[in-house]
Amino acid sequence: MAIIDKLKFRNILVNGDIAEEAPAEEFVAALDETFEEQLSGLVTKEDLALQTSDLNARFAEVDARFAKVDTQFAEVKAQMAALETRMTRSIMWTAFGLLAALTAIMTLLQVLLD
Repeated sequence: MAIIDKLKFRNILVNGDIAEEAPAEEFVAALDETFEEQLSGLVTKEDLALQTSDLNARFAEVDARFAKVDTQFAEVKAQMAALETRMTRSIMWTAFGLLAALTAIMTLLQVLLD
């Protein structure tokens, strides 16, 4: 694929008395080759489209992982709330038991001391 119109550029050089025909053709060919080399490294729309679709797929994968982590976090949070409830009930029953035992001991001591 020619980047520049070689014939038109050669004619400008030759007809404008800037260069003779053979050097003008060599110069135009070298210039075109240089442009080809430089442009071959540029990103095309197709390259960008491929990168964009690849990034979109990766973002979708990350979003799915975050959704899974969010679900797992919600499960852990629910389990912690249930554990907190069980521990609170256990502490309450232990406190009631100790209060009942203390009341029984005090009543027994009062009966024994009277």
